Parts: sequence; structure tokens; C-alpha cells
Amino acid sequence: MKNEIALPLFPGFYNTIFEIDSLFRLEDEEDKPTEEEYDRLDFKEMQNDAARQICKATEQEFEYLFRAYENSKVEFIFKYVDSPQYYNYRNDMIVVDATFNKKFVVDRVNEIKGILINLIKYKYEARDGYLPLVSNNFDKFWDNGEALEDEAKCGGLLEMLAIIYKAKAMYGDNLSFKEYDMLQWYCSARDQLHSNILVELELDHWSCYLKEK
Repeated sequence: MKNEIALPLFPGFYNTIFEIDSLFRLEDEEDKPTEEEYDRLDFKEMQNDAARQICKATEQEFEYLFRAYENSKVEFIFKYVDSPQYYNYRNDMIVVDATFNKKFVVDRVNEIKGILINLIKYKYEARDGYLPLVSNNFDKFWDNGEALEDEAKCGGLLEMLAIIYKAKAMYGDNLSFKEYDMLQWYCSARDQLHSNILVELELDHWSCYLKEK
């Protein structure tokens, strides 16, 4: 099946390990652009090229995570970067066309349903400064599989699957549901996936993005 979603596992460019200045080494003392060159950089094109590579690297990470299962191929085709006017409430999103085998995802959800029940309850719980757009009750969130037709739920679900299976690979099958423990394995697995994606990027030198004077 195919759905337009925000790319799973992408935390945004702003103030993350995917910061554009960091990706293109714009602060490298030995090779950074001059002020005049910096002002001429086409940051939109740099962002788009980085996003395309991040999509491919994320595909590869999913492929490796689920290599033991049949029909596990997931494809993320870059469409555009959606950046907020202000970064108070959310970060950048890479919007993609995601193609995946529905039965494969349903089977994985059923396989780790106990973990998902607890993770969704925590992840989508309303708190100060955060009002989720979806329910944190598993049955309402999953909605007999209709979550896969929902743009917001589908992207979040694929991300949770990747993080849970990475956590299982790191810590074993018996993941704790205690809030502190869950937060620890969730963040550790998520951060490792981010790092794995980052090292796969092979971006052009910043000088390739200088606009004509």
C-alpha cells in the first residue's frame, strides 16, 4: 500500500544531528565558507539534497532491521521538505510517498502489541505544551488497521516499529514498560538509528551550492 506521510525517524534539521551547517561542514575551521560565500549558498537545495539521501538511508535502515521477514521492503520517495515558519512547536518534516506491504506491518503490530500498547499510551499522552492529535489508547489509535490509512498515525507507527525492533536487538525481547526504563530504551534505540542514518549520507561539498553572483 502507499501513503503520503512524514518520513519516520527524521527529527528535523533545526538543532539536531541533521543540522544543515553540520551536514555540510559549514563550521569546519579548515574549510568553511567566507561570509560572502555563506550568503550565496542555496540552502533550500542543500536541504532537499540532504532530505533525498536521508530517505534512502532510512529505507536501508528499515531493510536491515526487518531483514529476517518476508515482504518487508519499505520505500520512501521524497516529495518535499515541510518547514514551519517558527520552530516553537515542531521541527522540519520530510514528506514522502511511503510504499510498504500492509500484511507485513499488521503482522509486526500483532507480534509486539503488548509493547505498542504501553508505548502509544506514553508517547501520545497529553502534557504541558503538548496536545496530541491522536488517541493514546491502542485500540482507538490502531482502529482495526485503519491507522495505516491515516497520514499522521501511519508515519508514527512505522517509526515506533523501527525503534522497538532496534531496542529488542539492543536489549533483548523483554523490554521494560516502566516509564523510566521505557524512555531509556526508546531514546537509546532512536538515537542509534539516527546515527546509523547519518553515517550513510554522502553529500556534495558546500561549494557545489553557491548561487551565481
